[in-house]
Amino acid sequence: MLVVNGGGPSRLPSRRLVATAAENGKLVACFRIMTTKPSRILLAVIAGWLLSQLGCARSLSPSAGQSSQVTARRVLSSKEASELAARLANEQCQRQYRKRPFSGDQHSAVLLDGLYHWGGLDVGGVGGFSALVTFRQDGSEPHVEVYYSNDSVMK
Repeated sequence: MLVVNGGGPSRLPSRRLVATAAENGKLVACFRIMTTKPSRILLAVIAGWLLSQLGCARSLSPSAGQSSQVTARRVLSSKEASELAARLANEQCQRQYRKRPFSGDQHSAVLLDGLYHWGGLDVGGVGGFSALVTFRQDGSEPHVEVYYSNDSVMK
């Protein structure tokens, strides 16, 4: 706190401020603590830390329930990718047709240019259902297309 006494700046509190603070013992203790150089430095460090924590916070991405935080993820094996693809295809098919016809061993997941590809359009698929699922090699950014086909003639 900077108080002007007789025209020159002084770092000492005015007598009136000290007298008022003396009446309230807690205030004077707090005032003494906050006027020391180490406590000001500590306060600045705490404030800087809080600001850095607020700046580093990231929100959740609404797409596919995935977090937007950058984290090191491991690469899925072909079998793990096939299981994930079948689960994603079943979830989409459940939403669209109330069916879960896919299994992980139905197709092999193939890794091409950093993307796994599983399934495809298959007119002879189980119950007439087929699916094409793609996602990154760590399982992120999935894209699912479910197809239904039958052999009945439309009139």
